[in-house]
Amino acid sequence: MNYRQLGKTGLRVSEVGFGGGGIGGVWGATTDDEGQRAIHRALELGVNFFDVAPGYGGGRAETVLGAALAGHRDGVLITTKVSMRPEGFEDVPQFVRRSVEQSLRLLRTDHVDLLLIHNPISSVRGRPFEANSISPEDALEMAAAFARLREVGACRFIGFTAWRCNARALRSLVASGLFDALQTEYNLLNQSAQEPPAPGLRAADIGDAEHETHGYLAYRYRHVDQHLAIRLAAEGGMGVINIRPVLAGILTEGVDRPLEEDAAPFVRQAATLDFLRAGGTRRLSEAALRFCLMNPHVSTVVPGVKRADEIEEAVAAAAEPPLGPEELARVAELYRAGFGEPAGAEAGKHDTP
Repeated sequence: MNYRQLGKTGLRVSEVGFGGGGIGGVWGATTDDEGQRAIHRALELGVNFFDVAPGYGGGRAETVLGAALAGHRDGVLITTKVSMRPEGFEDVPQFVRRSVEQSLRLLRTDHVDLLLIHNPISSVRGRPFEANSISPEDALEMAAAFARLREVGACRFIGFTAWRCNARALRSLVASGLFDALQTEYNLLNQSAQEPPAPGLRAADIGDAEHETHGYLAYRYRHVDQHLAIRLAAEGGMGVINIRPVLAGILTEGVDRPLEEDAAPFVRQAATLDFLRAGGTRRLSEAALRFCLMNPHVSTVVPGVKRADEIEEAVAAAAEPPLGPEELARVAELYRAGFGEPAGAEAGKHDTP
């Protein structure tokens, strides 16, 4: 296992991390025993970065991780999150403190190494997601509450999830200098954290979505503009946690659960990348992870894991040779062409009123 610096924190994180959505049941059925076996296998393979959240199975991911890490806390870096609810703004410090106290109980630890804001961050609280969208000003208020927890040792560093974040909010939070790391989507099909969105596709933008009337958008299988988050983080000295490297399973040999209708365009686009399988000698998931790890500003790649074989495959992929110049050139050409989608198409659009 190779290790990389997480921005300016001084933490050295395994370049392959463990995304905890899987053990929380987000990515298909699993059992707690399977989840613990996956965590133990990850530790054997040198993985030291584990990323969970209260929202992954209603605390299930934190519970499974806490049980699996009993006796193994030293040398392990744990990330969890806080998702503010509308009623929480009546007393932000209290809401944040209670959320973190509950997470620490489930994780069986007295601190987390990285605490992230988990809310979508747009211009106005409650748009486009009524239940959990927050404004940049709200995020800064949460950061102040995080800082108080850092002072008492409940967390070491703080950050935010930039996946569903509008451009203004992203720039303002990075410029604030308050945050140590961010999470952003980056993969073969959605490279907008590093390069402008593919001209052939109209990537969804939280800023635009704020003005839609029904207040709910199905973003699970849409290209969401990441507004060059990796570049901005690098300029600000922030660590980058690369989420969705295999795009919720689309960039693998086969998704092991039913796919929503929204996924159909992504499946079509992924088919254009068959050449990366190198005549059957490489899995598409291997190529997808290698692509992400070739970005020098990515600190760690965290695929969602629910079974031991999944983390084994991810760690093995990291040891494979990088993609070749001709492969990268062809990927870039496909990206610029929108992976064959009709001009002006919006990949994965399936809004639900």
